[in-house]
Amino acid sequence: MISRDDRNKIEEGFKSGNLNCLVSPKTLELGVDIGSVERIVHIGLPLDPSDYMQREGRKGRRLDIKETYTDIFPFNNRDLLILHDINSFREWLSLGNFGFTIPDNNKYIELFRLLYKYYRGGKDIKYEIQAKTLLNSLRVNLKTIWGNMQFYGYGSERYRYYINGKEVDMTISKLTAISKYLEYSLDLSYNSIITRVVHESYGGYIHGLSVDVARKNLKVADLIDYYNMFVRRYKRNFLEDFKQGKVFSEVCLDAYPPNGFGMIKLVPKDVIWYVEIPLKKAVSIGNTTIKVSKYESIPASQIVRSFGNRVTYRYPTYGYKIESQQLHAQTNIIAATLFVAMLRLIYKIRPDEIGYSANKYEINVWESYPSGLINHIDYSRLVDYVKSKESNANSKMELFKHVAYVDIKSFYYAIYYGLVDQAIATFYDFVDKLKKAI
Repeated sequence: MISRDDRNKIEEGFKSGNLNCLVSPKTLELGVDIGSVERIVHIGLPLDPSDYMQREGRKGRRLDIKETYTDIFPFNNRDLLILHDINSFREWLSLGNFGFTIPDNNKYIELFRLLYKYYRGGKDIKYEIQAKTLLNSLRVNLKTIWGNMQFYGYGSERYRYYINGKEVDMTISKLTAISKYLEYSLDLSYNSIITRVVHESYGGYIHGLSVDVARKNLKVADLIDYYNMFVRRYKRNFLEDFKQGKVFSEVCLDAYPPNGFGMIKLVPKDVIWYVEIPLKKAVSIGNTTIKVSKYESIPASQIVRSFGNRVTYRYPTYGYKIESQQLHAQTNIIAATLFVAMLRLIYKIRPDEIGYSANKYEINVWESYPSGLINHIDYSRLVDYVKSKESNANSKMELFKHVAYVDIKSFYYAIYYGLVDQAIATFYDFVDKLKKAI
């Protein structure tokens, strides 16, 4: 971690040619014109090809540069799946940049305008009634809604991030704080573990420790000890697995979407550490054979037993709760991932624009950044594409590569447990019920 002043000095040194090599996270990925860059070295692939293109766009920006070079070092199983041959890599790149869809009659914008008039115009009761009617509830707290209105991922509440007591030069929204930075989350970007989150009325603070000193926190030490015991049979340990991308975490959220446009309630429930376990099993995709892994889960709550102060987050958006025919949680989550993967492929929608969760009874979907997309999509295009890939096992594997692009766990669960056909059937049922709900 470096200060903003030091970062500016380093960037200037790189631009002037006094520095010949620079290691950076996302800071230099977007819009920075260094000019003389000839080579980009990727340590792992980003989550989406659009981010890869942004990285690549930093090089060759001067006419006198004759040649440029790219090196890619795979970091995890997902990278290996994409890079197993040049055609697979080209297929991933062909997803292209994100598209822009601007639906008519976005109720989120309408709500914002009503609340703006309400708070800037003397709290006229007619705007209050119109806003509550739009949300299908006369009991909502308009002050809470106004505070949580967000554009580009940010509302009025911001969080500051500290690692080893030193502030990181980044701003985190409340939505990101509760969905990504719960206690004991692993932050691969900054090689740290979150140890404490403080929520206050205007935002809050996120505290973490770098992995090399994280054992100073006794509860984190208990988690690491359990992890080391878990992987001992494979002659592995936490620090090496963290460095090699064999362990990562996700925040488990309980979601209560509004079934249309209204208030969604998100409740952070637990942090799950996922451990990659390589298997002897292999599958064929096209002309290539790929080894299969599975992902074992370690719920932090089972080891540390307690978490810090957690908050519920509510904000207005589009979302739906769809009853599932499967009664199998893992099949439902794979079907939901397939749904998001098809939105990315066919409509060029960012995967993080659509939130989703599932249990054995239902699949929940909602818009992370409310735009009304869910209500304006021609879902027959998604169904037709999936049906076109059902003819044989190879084409199904090609289809499920798109699942891997969104969530590698769901891909391997589908392969390892033989859930491909069940997940496709659940996808059809889910889309049909979603269309009827809209």
